[in-house]
Amino acid sequence: MPLGLDELSKHRCSVFRHPTTGQVLGQLANLSAAPYIRSGRLVPVLLPHLCDHFGLHVYYGSRRALPRRVRAFIDLAISRLLDTSDIVLSARELAAAQDARRGKRKRP
Repeated sequence: MPLGLDELSKHRCSVFRHPTTGQVLGQLANLSAAPYIRSGRLVPVLLPHLCDHFGLHVYYGSRRALPRRVRAFIDLAISRLLDTSDIVLSARELAAAQDARRGKRKRP
């Protein structure tokens, strides 16, 4: 488990490179990682470097000529994704998951 940002370049699982800097970066959004972190299959690391906000965007052609089905989808997406506890992990949950993994590593 990398203990600092400088160790990411040597970590065998870091395969994503930032598109503008080319620096090695491994990061998942809460909504895709939450079930795996809660089950213990995925462990959060480098929590001090966690970003506070991850934005999702919906793009559509025009506000003036917005079909009802598009407006309905936007409303559904907002209601399902905004502050939904099943896909949003609290800082406390992330820290507990990281600590649980550290506890397992320390045992003989």
